[in-house]
Amino acid sequence: MAYHEAFWVAVAAAAPVIALANTVTITDIVGARYSPGARLRAGNSGSYYVVIFIAAANLVFQAAWMVAALISLLHENDSYFPSVVIAGLGGGLIYVLVTAYFSLKFRQELHQEMESTRTRANKDGGLRTVVGWRSAD
Repeated sequence: MAYHEAFWVAVAAAAPVIALANTVTITDIVGARYSPGARLRAGNSGSYYVVIFIAAANLVFQAAWMVAALISLLHENDSYFPSVVIAGLGGGLIYVLVTAYFSLKFRQELHQEMESTRTRANKDGGLRTVVGWRSAD
């Protein structure tokens, strides 16, 4: 098998970028879930933890691809099969896109929930806030 130096340079550059994008989307999901006014719903907790677990695995895989690339560049030979690395990087990127979609979906649900709470508060005389607090008369 021929050595693919340019491929490994590209992998060494792409893996940290994918890992950073993964971190940003997960931070957004966690921030939205625990933001003021967000209620933790039991129905979403299982899928939430699955997303977080897979994101952690994605970070580990991206680090592994970067290490494989650096080892290949150091020893000037392919340390791993390029097709497997391509699949790993592509899978990581697809996962980041799926996570970004779920982040947007969760934020939309949160926004709808907050709007519905405001509507109920207005029907109750406008004394409630988003978190359900009632001012003293």
